[in-house]
Amino acid sequence: MVPPVTRRRPPAAPLGVPFVLDTGAVIALSRLDKTARTMLAAALREQSQVWVPAPVITELIRGDQRRDAAVNRVLKSVGDVHPLDESLAREAGVLLADGGTTVDAMVVATARRVAGTSPVVIMTSDPGDISALAGDDSRIRVAAV
Repeated sequence: MVPPVTRRRPPAAPLGVPFVLDTGAVIALSRLDKTARTMLAAALREQSQVWVPAPVITELIRGDQRRDAAVNRVLKSVGDVHPLDESLAREAGVLLADGGTTVDAMVVATARRVAGTSPVVIMTSDPGDISALAGDDSRIRVAAV
């Protein structure tokens, strides 16, 4: 089971490297995948903020309570939802110039936004696609699940 997490920390709490989860990472966590759970546990020990871009939720939720239950548990326990706004959508659109999917581009754009000038980890089941979209951005580390 995914360890319970307090989603909001006091501002003075030391933070680890932020994590951004793509659709495959949330699915892996919902299926109790050992690799994904180990990565998440390490991130939480480091007090990393864990983000799920809003478009990822679109790929995950289908309105069937039983089917969506495990995914909803993951979303509730591990992540803050990162909203989609116009500037983020535009950045993702630029990333798509060289190919890729819209949601993957939103994941990379979200990672860039939450990173600022620091490193960020994208937890993904599509490391090739995410790496291609991230290009030579040295802030982004891709962790495969």
